[in-house]
Amino acid sequence: MSEPDPKTTAVPTGELWTLRLGLLVTPHFFGSFNQAAIASMAPVIKKALDLSYTEVGLIMAAYTAVQAIFGIPGGICTDRFGIGFSIFFGFLLLAGGGFAFAEADGLSFCLLAAGLMGAGYAFMNPSTAKAVFNWFPRDRRATASSLKQSGVPIAWMAGALTLPLAEVVHWQWIMMGLCFMSAGTALIYLPMIRRPDGRNGETREKVSFSDLWGIIKNKSVLALEINGFLYHAAQQSLYSFITLFMTDALRASSGLAAAALQLVQVGSISGRLGFGTASDFLFKGRRKPILVIAAIVSAFGVFGLNLIDPGWSIYIVFGLVLILGFFLCSGSPIYQTAVMEAVDPRLSGTAIGYHSSILPAGKAVGAVMFGALVDAFDFDSAWLVTALLVVLAAIVLIAFFKEAAPEEHS
Repeated sequence: MSEPDPKTTAVPTGELWTLRLGLLVTPHFFGSFNQAAIASMAPVIKKALDLSYTEVGLIMAAYTAVQAIFGIPGGICTDRFGIGFSIFFGFLLLAGGGFAFAEADGLSFCLLAAGLMGAGYAFMNPSTAKAVFNWFPRDRRATASSLKQSGVPIAWMAGALTLPLAEVVHWQWIMMGLCFMSAGTALIYLPMIRRPDGRNGETREKVSFSDLWGIIKNKSVLALEINGFLYHAAQQSLYSFITLFMTDALRASSGLAAAALQLVQVGSISGRLGFGTASDFLFKGRRKPILVIAAIVSAFGVFGLNLIDPGWSIYIVFGLVLILGFFLCSGSPIYQTAVMEAVDPRLSGTAIGYHSSILPAGKAVGAVMFGALVDAFDFDSAWLVTALLVVLAAIVLIAFFKEAAPEEHS
């Protein structure tokens, strides 16, 4: 496959790196902050709205399921109308979802609100990925993608603070605050909306069904999506239920539960930055070794949660969730980079849109499955099944993903 014009993807200067990455980190921060706040405040919201564990899982699943539904439209929108428009529109949907959740008085309204937030993020993900592909050379893309994706764990770290905050400020006021923050940030991206004459550097790309079908039947992309579906099902189970696991199964305080969620994000930030750098420099642009290592270690880590009981030292628990944050919650930038490099560059937005429909579907299944297993059995059973999913993900990746040598797609 061909690459973008090298003149437009030269290694950016320090100031340009900062500007470009700032514009790309921000959508991921806000796209994840709403979800992180809901997951963190799950014990408070569950009690206030009288929800079951399965219903908590459904709320988290609504976010990711709608994100999956709008993934391909979001990618096509990015290729057709540009990076700036997709990000701006995504922020407006996030603001609407935050407002709706702040007004929720039951499960139905929570599902609607979470769905709006998921739709918003569905428009942001392909646009920031396409920006990385267009703005950075190949030997810097995994690093750039990892840096911009660091907005996700940073958002989850900030979101973890909403649980102790909810003890002094009503959770609905917190969600209303997120609504206004999203609406205000959207204004930053108005100047980036593509001009009709194309003079701001973007061209319109018409995407046909045959283009989309070519992406779907690409064997390398298919292997990545099956693996990613399973891997992210496990990841979402950890994100959605770690605070409830800490408070209900291990009988920890809300402060310790919030600390556990923050440690997951500390590990995730470190893993994203480390994986991107290792992929670009240590493995010379290869993506598969990083994904294989992450899947294998994650399987052992999730199985470790199955063994924990209230008598274990909190330091052991914290150490395990930190490891899981590093390996289980850090692969997304590498997945995105691998998918973009497997398709025609002009369709990179659509490819990530397709990618963004598969992975959230896995997250939705993971959240609902985990909650149902806890309701039917216990947390130990849920962690065991989740570990088996990660084992299967590793097998699929090792057996079926055939990565081309870097020089073949550079």
